[in-house]
Amino acid sequence: MLHKCANPDCKNPFLKLSEGKLFLVESGGSRDADRAPSEWERRNVRRVEYFWLCNQCSLSVTLAFEKERGMVTVPLPEEMRRRPAPVSQGEKDPDTARPLLYKRA
Repeated sequence: MLHKCANPDCKNPFLKLSEGKLFLVESGGSRDADRAPSEWERRNVRRVEYFWLCNQCSLSVTLAFEKERGMVTVPLPEEMRRRPAPVSQGEKDPDTARPLLYKRA
């Protein structure tokens, strides 16, 4: 169950699928090539995990898998970073603005 943003520096709680960015990570039985596969590995069972980045964090970071540490946040390259959408005059809370992708000219 998702509880909060996958960024360890962020405390935003997971509330809705429509906010932020959801990652599905499928893992399969990695094993040493020097040994025979176990019964479990022969069945080719896959494990699925979900990770979520809140709107604010997804503007500047993404998730990557590192063998030693597992899922980690990594900064997005500058050209891929998104800026929040402009706030319309009727909105009072800038956090409700949806992020937009800006194309480089």
